[in-house]
Amino acid sequence: LNSSQFYAKTRKILKIDLKYYDFYDIWNSMFESFPEMEEIVMKIRVKYPDIKMIAVSDMNEAHCEYLMNNYKVVNQMDGYVWSHIAGKRKPNSIMYNNALKLSGSISREVFYVDDKENFMKKARSMGIKSFHFTDYKDFIKQLENVGVFLI
Repeated sequence: LNSSQFYAKTRKILKIDLKYYDFYDIWNSMFESFPEMEEIVMKIRVKYPDIKMIAVSDMNEAHCEYLMNNYKVVNQMDGYVWSHIAGKRKPNSIMYNNALKLSGSISREVFYVDDKENFMKKARSMGIKSFHFTDYKDFIKQLENVGVFLI
């Protein structure tokens, strides 16, 4: 669904009377900044410019637009696999295969991070090294385990 379709369908299902922009102000209010992750991404970008960073996300079109316009770290990615464009959601292998194509890599060369364990199981079954994100300190250790040193 595109943003207009999603808005219309949600309004109908929830029986709410909100203007389009008011709806999306509320819809996008769930996001918050994560300075630690932004710092990690920027350090990787500067110290390891050849590492391809691809965002793989199940967000809808409105969320993607909001993030792209409000969080500069999102624009540091080399590519994006958005479910609303791919027509699939994680953990469908199409999502991961699209990311591999965008990165120009094969599965054993990739390090995948997600905060949802079930998405990582599929990636691992495809030969992709996967890390379950729980906190920043542990994430930095996991990066070091694959040869990415930020200090």
